[in-house]
Amino acid sequence: MKNIIEKLVSFIKEKTPPGINPVYTLTKIIPMSNEAAYRRLRGEVDFSFEEVVKIAKAFNLSLDYLAGINQENNRDNVQIICPGLGSSLDGYCQSVEKLINSIKELKTHSNSTFSLASSIHFPFSYTYKNPILLKYRLFSWLYQFENNLSPKKMKDFIVPSEVIELENVLCHEMQDLSINFICSSEIIQTSIDYAKYLQRLGLLTQEEIAIIKTNLLYLLDELEDNAVNGKNKNGYPFNFYICNTQIALTHLSLNSNDYDVISNQLFGVGFFFFKDTVMINQMKEWVNNLIKNSTLISISGEKKRIEFFQKQRDCITKSTEF
Repeated sequence: MKNIIEKLVSFIKEKTPPGINPVYTLTKIIPMSNEAAYRRLRGEVDFSFEEVVKIAKAFNLSLDYLAGINQENNRDNVQIICPGLGSSLDGYCQSVEKLINSIKELKTHSNSTFSLASSIHFPFSYTYKNPILLKYRLFSWLYQFENNLSPKKMKDFIVPSEVIELENVLCHEMQDLSINFICSSEIIQTSIDYAKYLQRLGLLTQEEIAIIKTNLLYLLDELEDNAVNGKNKNGYPFNFYICNTQIALTHLSLNSNDYDVISNQLFGVGFFFFKDTVMINQMKEWVNNLIKNSTLISISGEKKRIEFFQKQRDCITKSTEF
């Protein structure tokens, strides 16, 4: 138990921002007097098991880690919320609810940043508020995931009101966050290639294609405006990176001084959420390395920024089939 307490105290001090007393960090997690917190941090009084669990939960620490159990061969701490449990859209709603709650918690901590690395998805706060792009994204995903999707054509597909409400909440919550967006230079081309495929199958009408094209151009206009200013419409930092290496998965990273949530996107829409500290640290390092190997085009990098957005618009306007 002594080693567990020592690790716990060390982690509390490590996660306490510079200039802040660890006592404040502890009393924020567990209501107690400053004197009681001091005595625990000095090792004069042991933490109760319930207190250990609360602290571990607050920092996304695994009890296996605290107990010194080797986690290399133990991944039972991976929490998965994904489509396919009941109906696909039910699983999707669970994912979005989890993400909303994580963002709300993130915003109670200092120096909060939301990072998205993807070769196929734009930041949620841009696409989720757009009804036609939301409908297209969900329909195209469900077509891949659901063998018996009904209705078969997008014009007959109705986005459930619960999904719309959740995505509106998610958009609202993300307006007040600093965002790092790391994407592939082929991000629009990837969307277009799949839309062409659905069009050839007769699942998208020509009218729908025209509407999707128009809305993608609106999305690019807003993204470019934010990239030029380096801020979103609420004045929060927006760092736009073009990745010079391959992005294999859509990756979400929510980080602050003392709070971390890491997620990979599953099947294009659902999410894996990781609690294992080893995996969290590895994935944070992976995102940081992606940023190092990317070109920043927000505020600075004007030439690269102009080239990027022109290329994306050309993909839309010069495509003969789309």
